[in-house]
Amino acid sequence: MSKVLLALAAAAAATTQPNCEDLWGKAGVQSSASFVFGGVKGQGIIGTSQTNKLKPYLTYGTSYTMEMTASSTCPEEFVVGFQGGGGWMFTVVPTSWQGTRTMVETSTNVWPQNQASLMTVRSSLKAAMSCRTVNRGGDRRLGEDEEDRALSEDEDPRRELGDNSETVCNLDFPRCNVWIQDIKLYATSCYDTTAAPTKAPTNAPTDKPTAQPSYTTSPTVSPTVAPTDEPTPKPTPTTTTQVVPPLPPVPVRYFATLFDCVIGPVIPAIKNEETPVQVRYTALIDSMTWNCMAIYSPTWKDALTKQRPFMTAPSSKHDTENRIQCAIAAAHHFTSVYLTESRAGIEAAVESVSANYLGYTIPLQEELYPPLEACGLNPRRQRRGKLDAFVDPDSATDQACLAAAVAGAGYDPSIVGQAVAEQIFGFGARDGWNSLGDLDRDGDDCTANQRPFRDTTSYSPFAGAPGGSAQDPATWTRWQALEEDTDEGFFFFQEHVTPHIGTKAKMRVISDADRAARTAPAPNYDYPAEANLAIQRVSALTDRLKAEVEWYDDKLNVLITIFGTLMHTQKFKSFEHGCAYLVGYTNSEYDATVVVWKEKRAHDLIRPTSWIQENFKDDEFLSYAGPYEGIQTIRGKDWVPYKRVMPHSEYPSGSACICKGIQQFTDA
Repeated sequence: MSKVLLALAAAAAATTQPNCEDLWGKAGVQSSASFVFGGVKGQGIIGTSQTNKLKPYLTYGTSYTMEMTASSTCPEEFVVGFQGGGGWMFTVVPTSWQGTRTMVETSTNVWPQNQASLMTVRSSLKAAMSCRTVNRGGDRRLGEDEEDRALSEDEDPRRELGDNSETVCNLDFPRCNVWIQDIKLYATSCYDTTAAPTKAPTNAPTDKPTAQPSYTTSPTVSPTVAPTDEPTPKPTPTTTTQVVPPLPPVPVRYFATLFDCVIGPVIPAIKNEETPVQVRYTALIDSMTWNCMAIYSPTWKDALTKQRPFMTAPSSKHDTENRIQCAIAAAHHFTSVYLTESRAGIEAAVESVSANYLGYTIPLQEELYPPLEACGLNPRRQRRGKLDAFVDPDSATDQACLAAAVAGAGYDPSIVGQAVAEQIFGFGARDGWNSLGDLDRDGDDCTANQRPFRDTTSYSPFAGAPGGSAQDPATWTRWQALEEDTDEGFFFFQEHVTPHIGTKAKMRVISDADRAARTAPAPNYDYPAEANLAIQRVSALTDRLKAEVEWYDDKLNVLITIFGTLMHTQKFKSFEHGCAYLVGYTNSEYDATVVVWKEKRAHDLIRPTSWIQENFKDDEFLSYAGPYEGIQTIRGKDWVPYKRVMPHSEYPSGSACICKGIQQFTDA
């Protein structure tokens, strides 16, 4: 999820400022950068298009002092500075730096002739590359002096040393997350006479998380050894110093944890599903996350019932740490029954990144907590779709059993998360989607061989329009099943995906009466004209349009892009605020999907692909001819659009309805 982290890590951390004019801010230069660093000796982070804005404010021969906030998950030190004419105004960020303040000072000329230069980050050179000389007689490690000389001179050490010998170097610096923020630049003459920010160390956090008085303000986290006022490019590391893992700014650390430990691992599994099932899973997971917020709060409501949760933790537990731990534990337990291929990914992410983000490793339960199991819950039977193995979320007895179990565990978030997931399981087993496959096509109980998400309304495609002939394709207006294949010799015809949900699925936001009242007018298509328009549009696709089609066709991409943008621009006041947005977003998307599926079933209109392949089958025209084939002359019977034709009826457009709902929710 590195791309997600890059989008999220731009929230600025508040800093103490000296009583001097900040030239960096005055010039309007980009003041933060977040990135994944590693595998390279150096990389630019703020380009000259930004730093050149400083030219009018700099005087040749004047000394300047820079402040910045720096956080890193890197296991090796790295250098932040300026290349070329920057005079190497730099600072060294130590190994696994957990402080938020570092100083940069120079007593020499900075940016000669007012030529601002590229701001860069470079790995510690000895850590970045290891070299060996290869020859007929074997190989030897390059001596330390040789390696330092080659790297300090910015030469490529992979140079020929003789007829049959060569130096081969490998980059050893591992990939890690770096946050550079709140950059400020002052004239040193002013800075030296002003009260600079303190750099004295404070008590390091313990492994056990503590409640934060406010999740909107970053807690004080300082290194166990403060950086010196005069950093050098290659400080000698102190082997006795114990460094606490770095903590990114609030609320970035919580969003990064949620995305890396939940959303990242489950996305590949969700993408294997058809669109309405994808929408259902994301809404369930975000409702589960939000319910963890609500349980550890005094007033927030359950995402499903719109009432106070039947499990509520005491006020001493109301903090962000318990909420994020509960959300991760809930997702982990969710994948014991659904999206099970994601479970190992969640465990690996928790083990590898949660300590970097939060300062501790989130605890997870391997098995269902026994007092919860005593409520009649059985993950093995749940995976087999047995309704009696799930909690009934409307049963007062079941609610009391879950509430007693989590109270007995002292509201341990790893146990509360399991209980929240079980509540979601019980709701999902009865939400009208037939997700267990415990109902047959006619709506009766299924006695064996259950098929999840199977239609329960006896829908079947109809070949002829009312009053028309099934033998005359020109009269076809009803949805037709298209042939698909796996590219491996297996061919099959589509089934309309979840045709029952429009009238059977439980709503999340709007009422059943509101669902029934929302209707789409008949489009009264001129089919020959619409068919020609579809052919022309596909023929006119540019690479940019294809990229846009691919991007917006993926609803999860859209969600992550919008959320990342809002996070990057600091629209969320807290982690909880962002989670409230997520649950509102995905539940709006869910209701839009259910309503549009009701109307798809009501109109049941044919797809352009089916109509063109039958009515224009022997016509020849220019159009898209398939991947890497470009535009060619093809017959109508071979025509397909750029993207796969989804297995549901044409009208109304599901994507248009979903995107409109998202836009209205986000604007509101």
